[in-house]
Amino acid sequence: MPPSLQGSDLDKTLLCFVLVDPHGKHAFCSQYDFGPWPLLAGVSTLPGPVTQVLQSTAAVFTNGFVFDELPLELVKTAIHTASSSGAAILFDPGPRAFTMKSGSRRLALDTLMNLSDVVLMTEEEAVEVTGLRDPQAAAVAVLSRPGAKTEWCVVKLGAQGALLVTKSPQQQVYHAGAFQVEVKDTVGCGDSFAAAIVLGYTRTHDVHATLLLANAVGAATAMGRGAGTNVANASTVLSLLNRARSSASLESASQAHDLDNALHILHDSLSSVDHNLYSSVVSKQQREQRRSPAHAA
Repeated sequence: MPPSLQGSDLDKTLLCFVLVDPHGKHAFCSQYDFGPWPLLAGVSTLPGPVTQVLQSTAAVFTNGFVFDELPLELVKTAIHTASSSGAAILFDPGPRAFTMKSGSRRLALDTLMNLSDVVLMTEEEAVEVTGLRDPQAAAVAVLSRPGAKTEWCVVKLGAQGALLVTKSPQQQVYHAGAFQVEVKDTVGCGDSFAAAIVLGYTRTHDVHATLLLANAVGAATAMGRGAGTNVANASTVLSLLNRARSSASLESASQAHDLDNALHILHDSLSSVDHNLYSSVVSKQQREQRRSPAHAA
């Protein structure tokens, strides 16, 4: 933190209340909701270590809440620093889309969408951002914005899964259904979903398989309570994909193929990060499969 802010009202962490209804849906409540925005208006430059990280990262993911904290020009500096070094930029306006309809807030929204390689929105946020109620039309509108560099636009459809539209080499539309799970808490689902999209985009994995994996990761997070370390774990995601793969083999060869690709992405990612973790996850899955009624039959 800059010395000028030490000892001020900004020299403390945020207290945020997360409200969860009986159906697992949530909303955030904090002083950020009341402004004035940005709360960290006194921060005008990026610290050296931050610049170094931005210059060496493969991707930067941000959301609409960043403009509650930081001035637009500083956010633009961070994005340009990362993208000029080859990083992919991903942006999810999130619930703040409903507060970014005009003035400087709308300028911030439009600017970051134009600078982003991937834009993610819920169906409701897509209506706020584009004015269009059809998810596919909204995604196409985001990709067609003059001067925008966006290559993927993802619209999350809740219980109906998710839609992803690509811009090049030619416009294509992908849809992946949701995984049926018992929803306990949706906190962290969007960020978990986005993590899989980051992985698929930066490593140029199959688009439809990436969307399937993202749905599985989001669903796995919804099965638990709270965010942080309580978000999706690899074992749960792998279990969801394997279960869907077993069903798909009886219904659709193409769906089975896409799920195989999603499983490949997950296996490849786990093995490249931590081989011991990967071995542990696979061993756990094999034990569970041997104990399952279907396997016994």
